[in-house]
Amino acid sequence: MNRGSALAVLGAAQLLIALDHNIVYVALPDITRALGFVAGAEQWVVSAYALGFGGFLLAGGRITDAVGPRRAFIAALAVHGAAAAAGGLAGSREALIAARAAQGIGSALLFPATLACLSLAFTGPDRVRALAVWGAAGACGGAFGSLLGGVLTDALGWRSVLLCGVAPAVLAGAGAVRTLPRDGGHAVGAARQAPAAAAGTAAATFAVLTLAQGLTAGWSPAAMAGSAAAAGVAFVLFRRLEARAADPLVPVAVLRRREVAAATILAFAFMAAFGGQFYLLTVQLQDVARLGALAAGAAFLPLTLAILVGTQLGGRLTAGQGPLRAALIGFGLGAAGLAACGIAVLHDSLLALGLAMVVNGLGQGIAWTGMWALVAAGPRGDAGVATGLVATSQQLGGAAGLAVWVAVPAPAVGLLLAGGAALSAAAVAAHVMTRVAAGSAPTGPHRV
Repeated sequence: MNRGSALAVLGAAQLLIALDHNIVYVALPDITRALGFVAGAEQWVVSAYALGFGGFLLAGGRITDAVGPRRAFIAALAVHGAAAAAGGLAGSREALIAARAAQGIGSALLFPATLACLSLAFTGPDRVRALAVWGAAGACGGAFGSLLGGVLTDALGWRSVLLCGVAPAVLAGAGAVRTLPRDGGHAVGAARQAPAAAAGTAAATFAVLTLAQGLTAGWSPAAMAGSAAAAGVAFVLFRRLEARAADPLVPVAVLRRREVAAATILAFAFMAAFGGQFYLLTVQLQDVARLGALAAGAAFLPLTLAILVGTQLGGRLTAGQGPLRAALIGFGLGAAGLAACGIAVLHDSLLALGLAMVVNGLGQGIAWTGMWALVAAGPRGDAGVATGLVATSQQLGGAAGLAVWVAVPAPAVGLLLAGGAALSAAAVAAHVMTRVAAGSAPTGPHRV
């Protein structure tokens, strides 16, 4: 196995996942005009992807463990590429929304498969370095997506924003066949886990739906309560099925791992705070500062470059200090950067905002690498389900964050609140790791 080629394939897949969420934002006005969305309904182009992604992550993680990460990776790319093509060729609103949901489902399988493949292909210090590269691809995808979406929409039209995902999926799939190690086993217990998978998927889907659409789409209190109640009922059913299962979808041992508990908290806060900044900064740059789509996208370049540097620093900190300390340092620095962004917006200074984005990006890159290194540090046999669990928390955090940031009176307020949320989550995660580890002597990369 050529590890360099394998890492390139895995990094490309992670970049593809990260791009797909943000790349459509700047194309929404053109999509609305072309397909006749009513005011506000175009947000479903984004929300459908979030529903598919967040709703199916737990199932995707378990499928990865059941069939093997290489098989899951290749199958996920096939689904993702086909959905991208269907979205780019869609002739109606319904067809586009369905394609975006399918694209999210493909990402829900691809994400845990990617991290599981990385954990299998790399060990020791090589894994830490590989995580830094993988983290750079994922952390930068969101910022780069805004710029790429603007370029493609202006040059080739909105359909190109979706179709641009087809070629990378095909190339990554071909690269996976040649470079990734073959899986050693076959599907185990997939049929027995189907009811629990369906219940867990329903719980996550209704939860994301409530958070993503309840406030942003102006749902009535009754509709929000009904969706939240459906999520609760599905979750109770999921837990009962899990309690009776000999081979549960989410093994208790995974839930009890302190690394998974801490990473789940951090992932929720990461997407709520650092993911939410893209909405808040886009509102500031386009609606307040009146920059065009391309200029607003270019304004994210300092953030993108800082994230790249931050992920490399995160790899070094993870190797030297352990993943938790690296994540906490990143969250602290990122929180300071978010607060600085809020202050810069209050003073209407684009220069100060650019400098604050650099601080924010460095922290974000460090935090991303340390956070996922926590997950990768566990047993390889449950890497898929652990990743799915943490990534589900991440998607729920993103949906919750967006619901809050849309409701705040000004971007500056949202950025200051996001910084506080990031800092608070870091403190809670540190407490969880310390409390669970009490009475034991943590060593190596698990030290706190």
